[in-house]
Amino acid sequence: MVTMKWSEQQIKYIIQDMMDENPLACRALFSISEVKFTNKVPTMAVSLAEHPVLNINLTFCRQHLQSEEDVKAVLLHEFLHVLLLHTEKYKVGDTVNVTSTRDGRSLQSKVKIGRAHV
Repeated sequence: MVTMKWSEQQIKYIIQDMMDENPLACRALFSISEVKFTNKVPTMAVSLAEHPVLNINLTFCRQHLQSEEDVKAVLLHEFLHVLLLHTEKYKVGDTVNVTSTRDGRSLQSKVKIGRAHV
């Protein structure tokens, strides 16, 4: 597997780019209180709070995100949690129903909300 050498500064530049080009990302970022680079989350995660912290695991980014578009896709996923108020609506330990689609079929499952950061 090819690994990218993403740095904190490169990720911050990508976040800034997203603010300039994507109004949804910009709106979500105004709610985020801090961007923290940490190994305490396996991927990226926003904390459950009114003003959440965006936690980014650089090792995950380097091993799995091959392009700027990949980084933006994962960041947008996290920003959507903020925009949809998941960070305020749920608490650690809550169980939520999730519907996903695979091969044209809807699949129902229950997911337990874990800790976004320590």
